[in-house]
Amino acid sequence: MYDPLHLAKCTVCFAALILLTKLLLDLMIICLLLISWIFFAPINKGNPLKVVIGTFILSFIIFAFNPMEARTIQFAGYEWEVKNGTTGPGPNHWSDSTESVWVDENGRLHLKIRNVDGTWYCAEVKTKQPAKFGIQRFKIDSRFDQMGENVIIAMFLYKDDTHEIDIEFSKWGDPQSRFNSQYVIQPAHHEGNLYRFQTTLNGGYSTHYINWQNDQIIFKSFHGHYDEPPYQHFL
Repeated sequence: MYDPLHLAKCTVCFAALILLTKLLLDLMIICLLLISWIFFAPINKGNPLKVVIGTFILSFIIFAFNPMEARTIQFAGYEWEVKNGTTGPGPNHWSDSTESVWVDENGRLHLKIRNVDGTWYCAEVKTKQPAKFGIQRFKIDSRFDQMGENVIIAMFLYKDDTHEIDIEFSKWGDPQSRFNSQYVIQPAHHEGNLYRFQTTLNGGYSTHYINWQNDQIIFKSFHGHYDEPPYQHFL
């Protein structure tokens, strides 16, 4: 259960921290630029070593403080950022290649795990706009009940590791696991915040949603692509 007032206070503190961090980074950039100018000054033109060091410092400034923007896609009326690099959860390798993440001509999003030269690359996207209270609905076309025990499909709302709501499908590395699905509200160790169950599909289509409200969170999963299940046995 989340306290909106507490979250608002946290947001203000977090914004202040971001502003302070940016000011410190700007000051650091100015200092580095001054140092690099010393190495590039006309009096040092005859010193190759100082020119090399100055070039290194300028390159560090460009790539460390002005990283390449992440690839973005348009899907379901939102702008999504495509994950790339080696990072958590995991550790995993993530690819922003168009062979890993793409939207087809019918407007459907595809996320593909690929093996590239012996290394497995995962796929993930996240909205650039924050989620709001309401229903977050996910319609899937995949037999995730038949996938390998080391594969995870996850749909989630995430702020940080203690403010997260998940629908996850996986056997978590155990091929004999009795469960392949779970609903989670972090912190998961709190009583009632984790519900595990077995999902068996009768086709590729399934719908899952998180109904996030101020005073409650409701999960639902059912067969087919519907806003709500047309029959009780579809649940």
